[in-house]
Amino acid sequence: MKKVAKTVGPVMTPVVRLILDYIRVHSCGLDERLPSERQLAQKLDISRNSLREAMKTLEALGVIEIKRGSGMYLRKTDFDPHEHASLWLLIHRTEILDILTVRETLDMRAVDLVPFDRYPAVASQLRACLGQIDPTPSGVDALRQHDLAFHGIVRAAAGNRVLCDICTSLNGSIYDERRALFSIPGQMRQCIADHRRVMECYETGSRDAVYQAMADHLLGVRQAIENAMPR
Repeated sequence: MKKVAKTVGPVMTPVVRLILDYIRVHSCGLDERLPSERQLAQKLDISRNSLREAMKTLEALGVIEIKRGSGMYLRKTDFDPHEHASLWLLIHRTEILDILTVRETLDMRAVDLVPFDRYPAVASQLRACLGQIDPTPSGVDALRQHDLAFHGIVRAAAGNRVLCDICTSLNGSIYDERRALFSIPGQMRQCIADHRRVMECYETGSRDAVYQAMADHLLGVRQAIENAMPR
């Protein structure tokens, strides 16, 4: 059994994930009474003992409140992506991975579209962008702004307005995803290191090197998010 990040605390079991999935799929509302223990166990095809243990975890997280003689009530439908990164990533798993797929496709296409004669200017802008952030930032929001600016430089250099507009529209959707990502220990430093490598590849003038550096960076982000999601 694997524990989630320290920001979450309780052990995340498969049964906990089943219950969270049920809450999400059935659009259970805040303060709504959930099905009885017997009914929910039948719906999820699990034993009542397993359900009780999972409910203790969710009660400790403040997701549900168990009132003896009354039932189980939903008290929280979401979590702060910074304070509860792993659980937030789990709850929004499908949406996040779908958004990442679109982002990866657009960012790699942007790399393809940047003209060779723009490489020196792009490298200079990326170096300036990196120079504006502390290499060991203390704030998640500071790195989030840096990440948006860094990728924005490459997208703008691609010269495709539609691509830029789509990426801008996605920024709001992945705001919390970035907060959760940068709450993962070591991810801030890794992001800056990846960005520096991309910048240095632009300085070499090699499209292949830039393409590989960006691909490695995006893959690392995906893997960090997937690994942070409770198993």
